[in-house]
Amino acid sequence: MADPMPQVPVKVPFDGITGTLDVEDVRHFIWDRTVEDNPLELDLAFSDEDIGWAFRHAAMMYNATMPPINLIRGPRDVTDLRLTYPFLIATIYHLFVAKAAQLSRQDIDYSAGNMEADFTKRRIEYLTKWAETFKEKSESGLKEYKLMINVNNGFACL
Repeated sequence: MADPMPQVPVKVPFDGITGTLDVEDVRHFIWDRTVEDNPLELDLAFSDEDIGWAFRHAAMMYNATMPPINLIRGPRDVTDLRLTYPFLIATIYHLFVAKAAQLSRQDIDYSAGNMEADFTKRRIEYLTKWAETFKEKSESGLKEYKLMINVNNGFACL
C-alpha cells in the first residue's frame, strides 16, 4: 500500500508565479499549529497523516473536475500559484468533512438528573457549516483554473 503522506515540497520564496503547499500551510490556515492555538478544541487538531489523506482527496477532487485537462497526484504537483489557494481550500474541506464524520459516529447525548449535555454537536455543526463553504469555494476555484488552462490552450470546450 502506498504511503498516504505525500512528500512535503521544499518551500521556495514567493515569486508571484509558482506556489508550493505543505502541511504547515494547511495548519496555519486553520490555526492548528500548536496546543496553544486550540485551548478548548484539542480534538480538532489534525495529524500529518490526516492532512496527507486530505491532500490525496483534494487531488482526486481536482482530477474529477471537468474539463479533464491535467492530473495532479498531490501538493508537489501544485506549482501554479493560481491553483495553490483552491487546492488548499479543497484540502481543508476534506479535513473538515472527515472530522465531522468521525465526531458524528462518536456523538452521544449525556443526561444526568435534569441536565443534558451534547459534547460534540456544536463541533459537528461548526465543521459542516465551514465544510460547505470550503466546498463551494474550492469547486469554483478548481473549475475556473481548469477553464483558464483550457482557454489558454485554445480549446475553449467545457
